[in-house]
Amino acid sequence: MHKWPRSTIYLLRASETNGHLQAYPGHNRNDFGWGQIEGLSSRMRISLYSGDHFTVIRDAGARDIGRLISGILVNVQASRQSRS
Repeated sequence: MHKWPRSTIYLLRASETNGHLQAYPGHNRNDFGWGQIEGLSSRMRISLYSGDHFTVIRDAGARDIGRLISGILVNVQASRQSRS
């Protein structure tokens, strides 16, 4: 069995699922099925963004996702600084 490193995993997930992605198991779960991997779900942080899988290539969607990533990075850096 594969041992995952003890790091936090951040998943950005669209609030809407496109039809072509519905063929995958877990498409109806917020974690898209990744949480079924042993030991992974407790370390996952899921951020939903409005839109679908293609939102990331649209201007407004890219800005929204950029804000999500920026917020995640700020929180990670603050967490690291508080531990040191």
